[in-house]
Amino acid sequence: MRRFLDLKLLFSQDNALLLLKLRKMKEKEASDVKNQLLTVLSMVKQNTVEYEMLLTNYFKVNDIEWASRNVAIMTALKKGTDALNAINKEMPVEEIEKILENSAESIEVL
Repeated sequence: MRRFLDLKLLFSQDNALLLLKLRKMKEKEASDVKNQLLTVLSMVKQNTVEYEMLLTNYFKVNDIEWASRNVAIMTALKKGTDALNAINKEMPVEEIEKILENSAESIEVL
C-alpha cells in the first residue's frame, strides 16, 4: 500500500507540472547552448576568412616585393653586361691576355 502511495505521489499533478517545467527549462538551456555554439562557430569561421584574406594579401605584397627586387637585379645585370661589352669593344680579350702574360713574365724575372 505504501508503494502505491509513493507512486501516486510521484505521478501527482503537481509533480507532473514540475516535471514539465523542468523539461521546458532544460530544453531552453539546450537551445541556448546550441545558439552559443553556433555563434562561436560563426565567429571562428569569420576569423578564419579574415586570416585567409590577411595571408593572401601578405603573399601578394611579398610577391610584389620579390618582383621589384628581381627587376632591380635584372637592371643591374643589364648595366653590368653593357659595361663589360663596352670594355670588350675598347680592349678585346686577346689584348688583355697578352698584358697579363707580359705582367706574369715581368714578375718571374724579378
